[in-house]
Amino acid sequence: MPGPQPSEHLIFWIFTIGIFSITLSWITIPVVFVYRNKVDDLFRLVQQGSVIKFITVTYIVLVVVTLGLIGRLEPDKISTLLAAILGYILGEAGGRVAATSASPPSEEALGGPSRGTPPAPPARPSA
Repeated sequence: MPGPQPSEHLIFWIFTIGIFSITLSWITIPVVFVYRNKVDDLFRLVQQGSVIKFITVTYIVLVVVTLGLIGRLEPDKISTLLAAILGYILGEAGGRVAATSASPPSEEALGGPSRGTPPAPPARPSA
């Protein structure tokens, strides 16, 4: 048996506060990066697509929860959507960890050329 439905007024305020919070993060995050002199890091995050992914996932979760509160989505569909979003987030994080651990260490990280590898022969002068 479904519980009591929240009022439309409450749902409106939940959605409004969610949109306001997202907007506030759009303003606050760049200000923090500028204040800490990390603007290059912010540009790198934007170029990688991390920022747009974060904002998109946040909007989707907000819309799914709001649609669930107003009764437009059934509970099983809400859990499916939220599980898919969680899988996407964890898959992205796991993919990044696997990509960084799968790459071989550089020669500099090993302290020079690897031990079994002979040094490269000197270049021959061209005639």
